[in-house]
Amino acid sequence: AEYMGVAIQLVSPDSIFLTSHAYHLSLHTHTVYSTMYFASKYVYVQGDDEEREGEGAVQVEEEELEQGWSNAETVARPAQAPAPASAGASAAGEAPLPQSMADLRQQRSTGVLRGIFNSFSRASASTPSARPPPPPAANAPGAPRAPHKRTTYTREVDANVAAVRLGDLESSVALVTGEPTFCNGCRAVFSSFSKLEPTDQPTHELWTCEFCGSHNHVCLEPEEKPTVASLDYLLEAPRQDSQQEANDDISVVFCIDISGSMCVTKEVAGEVRLKGANRADVESLRRLGDGDPNQRLPNQRGRVTYISRLQCVQAAIDAQLDTMKKNHPNRRVGVVTFSSEVTVLGDGTQVPLTITGDKLHDYELCLADGTSAFTSHLAHNISETSEQLSQKIYALEEGGPTALGPALIASVGMAAQGKVGSKVIICTDGLANIGVGSLDSIKTPEERMLAEQPYQALALYAKSKGVSVSVITILGEECSIETLMNVAEQTGGEVERVDPLHLTDNFGNILENPVIASNVSVTMMIHKGLRFRGEENVQNENRIVREFGNVSRDTEVTFEYGVKSREEMAALHFDQLQQLPFQVQIQFTRPNGMKCIRVVTQSQELTRDRLTQERTADIALLSANVAQKSASLAKKGKYREAQINMHSNRKFLERATNVSENQESAERYTAYVDNMSSFDRHLHAAQESERAMGSAVNEDMDDAETVSMARRHARNDEVSTKIWSAAKKLTPSFFSKKPK
Repeated sequence: AEYMGVAIQLVSPDSIFLTSHAYHLSLHTHTVYSTMYFASKYVYVQGDDEEREGEGAVQVEEEELEQGWSNAETVARPAQAPAPASAGASAAGEAPLPQSMADLRQQRSTGVLRGIFNSFSRASASTPSARPPPPPAANAPGAPRAPHKRTTYTREVDANVAAVRLGDLESSVALVTGEPTFCNGCRAVFSSFSKLEPTDQPTHELWTCEFCGSHNHVCLEPEEKPTVASLDYLLEAPRQDSQQEANDDISVVFCIDISGSMCVTKEVAGEVRLKGANRADVESLRRLGDGDPNQRLPNQRGRVTYISRLQCVQAAIDAQLDTMKKNHPNRRVGVVTFSSEVTVLGDGTQVPLTITGDKLHDYELCLADGTSAFTSHLAHNISETSEQLSQKIYALEEGGPTALGPALIASVGMAAQGKVGSKVIICTDGLANIGVGSLDSIKTPEERMLAEQPYQALALYAKSKGVSVSVITILGEECSIETLMNVAEQTGGEVERVDPLHLTDNFGNILENPVIASNVSVTMMIHKGLRFRGEENVQNENRIVREFGNVSRDTEVTFEYGVKSREEMAALHFDQLQQLPFQVQIQFTRPNGMKCIRVVTQSQELTRDRLTQERTADIALLSANVAQKSASLAKKGKYREAQINMHSNRKFLERATNVSENQESAERYTAYVDNMSSFDRHLHAAQESERAMGSAVNEDMDDAETVSMARRHARNDEVSTKIWSAAKKLTPSFFSKKPK
């Protein structure tokens, strides 16, 4: 819409942005979540007085890392909302909000902002499972390292964080045909924030790039000049056959482990009637005794039912077949099973296809069989095949080893022939131990790298076809989830370790979280006076690119930045700047085949007072940024750096929460402490396990590749899943949730 020449963009039902060049007006004080948003209203530029005081940095002692989070604090919040910053004090009986760094130091000295111990931390101190296991004796293998000198780590921590909600790609913005106009110097895109000046040539104008200062001569018609902050540039039109709802006609392939270990049972209270063709066989075996169906072993509970893992999987998939038949009748749904061989049941209407013998050891043959099976074994919609497929699922029986690799390859090959956004969901309780991708005989990190090559190739293939691969494993079992996790990460899938009785919920959650875009690439642009912190793939200093492949509605990514040196700031005349531009360029393909570049440009005000920035800090976004960054470091094997990041940011977030204008900040900070302390304990436990086995990794002495390989080889499934969850699930939306 437009009002008096100002474009109005509806962001959410209760808030709007008025966008006109560099001016933004929010009608509410809470954070407005648009495609690109920030952890504060201001970019913090360290001032002279704060640099001398060292207020912009946070220090963490070595002892704090060893001690963990037992002394983590949460802040006490006043009962009423704080007064506006200009009021100088809050309601009667409350301490005044600090108005300057001097006020903040004074309040600290009087104890006004002193926190109270978090209830979670108190519980952790008294709960044995909340602390890492005790270290081995001094003369035992893996005994604690000799005492080292006191070490202090100093980190730059502030609210200079931006986030991009890739889930917003599902929504539409103004669409423009053709490619955008790029800066010749830094590849920023001409936007509604850009300024034009006349030149000697009447058909050309001068655009001085607001990001790098390069001069660009452009020839733009009035209708080609952007007037809104967000635009989609159409690179390729959608397919002609794309009228169907995007998520309705995808292909879904369930890849099911039916190896011998899937017969393990779990006790469920009560007499549960189990659906399934093989239950008659079970009942006949029970009658082979003395004829008493209620006979029990000594000390065995009465009125219980023993349900196997396979029965849980059968029931969970059958429930999804019913749901998809009702809600998505045009989907093609198939099943692939694996034990000592791979069986492609497809949609249940054809004679199963078996992959066995030497084929199990050949990547290309497994992929080819899966590809051809799409036409022969996945030709019908679920509305036509649900009953036949359900019968074949319940007829499955357990037995044999685990040909996981060949089955996954065939499943992806079949799903890849369907529409973009198709899914493969693999459910297993064991380690791949036969055929291509076998992992059971690995002894060294080098052997693991070689064994993982087929999975890496499969991930790239699935990503290129817009297929997501999700992994569900059984709690208490090890299946080298680290390897499968990399496939899920590259393809935009999910990873879950679950109780088999809860499989239905996990299958449902995965199927209801559709792929909304594929081949996604995100380019973040910042002003040349800024720099990215802790990032790889930084291009031209103020440009960074991240590749995502497939994304879903809950995919978010954060970027952390800081200012350059004082000398560089002076050369750029930073003292004359009041705002800085930010831009994100997202190249993506919609499920209907439409290829676009979304360009979102915004500006942020500068402040040289840290307290001004922290008052408007979004604790949820900052917490999510710490989780993403710490998980990324841990995945690379940099456990200590991840712990330093979590601890230094805990101190900063506690400080920011104390002065925050948002009454929900305390709850979000408590959520940060709860989740990051759990993550920290898992890293401690992993390090203790390494030392106990005599394979401790020295992050300071070993090169980065050696550290990464060694840590990946040593991690168990619990730690790997914790790292995954921190990176993928601890989003700003997660930290914004109200506690139950």
